[in-house]
Amino acid sequence: MSKLPVAICLSLSVLAAGMAGFALLQTGSDVDSTQSAISGDSSPDETARELKRLASALREEAEELRLRIEKLEGGTPAVSKIGEEEKTPSVADDSNLAADIAALAERLDSLESDENIAELARSGFARAREKEAEEALNLVLDTSQPARDRLKAWQSLRRMAGKSKGKGQSGPPEALQSIIDLARDTALGPELREAPVKPLRGERSEEVKQPMLDILADDTDPRVRMRSLEVLMWHGGDPAVLETITAISREDRHEEVQRHATAILPKVQHFSREAQAQSEGQGDGK
Repeated sequence: MSKLPVAICLSLSVLAAGMAGFALLQTGSDVDSTQSAISGDSSPDETARELKRLASALREEAEELRLRIEKLEGGTPAVSKIGEEEKTPSVADDSNLAADIAALAERLDSLESDENIAELARSGFARAREKEAEEALNLVLDTSQPARDRLKAWQSLRRMAGKSKGKGQSGPPEALQSIIDLARDTALGPELREAPVKPLRGERSEEVKQPMLDILADDTDPRVRMRSLEVLMWHGGDPAVLETITAISREDRHEEVQRHATAILPKVQHFSREAQAQSEGQGDGK
């Protein structure tokens, strides 16, 4: 019986795997080299490029097999990818084709039985992300580094933490504290003191409340103070915060800060009423 039907089926399976983009194969490579290509030692960008390169290699290999199958079926010359006409294959070619397809199928089975390709890729990205987060945290905590670099690293940590407004997800607590210390460092210029405060708007964790009250009371720059007001607005349920912002809305050494406090006071009062209603509801439930 001719080997062509079996060869065609196997070739189509290989092509389908190549289109999926997850078959990490290359000529002459094995499972260990595939796992190494997506290890945590590579960056996410490098891992993605490796996945694309290996998938491309499989597609090229499958295309060559398709051309050889067409030649066996039709017995007519076919044009290779480099544009050269090839001769009608011999019986030996038929034997080599079947062996090549069998080898590819065996390598696919080996990969699939060892571990799911997609899971390998996900774990590789996860390890790379963990390493990136560790390096960013170390930079944030390193007080010998420039303030701008530490702020940039903190922003990366917040993105990796999946920062969700109002959820208090600003990275590890020690990173948040280190950034708050930057905001309170009067040796830095106003721009660098404002930069770490501005992203904390919507941050409801208790760790930011007292530092923002301190900044509001002690900082000499109106923009830094206004940014702290915007953070404190979300803590309107605290009577001390409500009292402070109410007082500033009536009188302050910076006219623009006073206007800003007046503008956000209704929201502060809203959060205060919410907190009071919640407290009363809990009291009734006892």
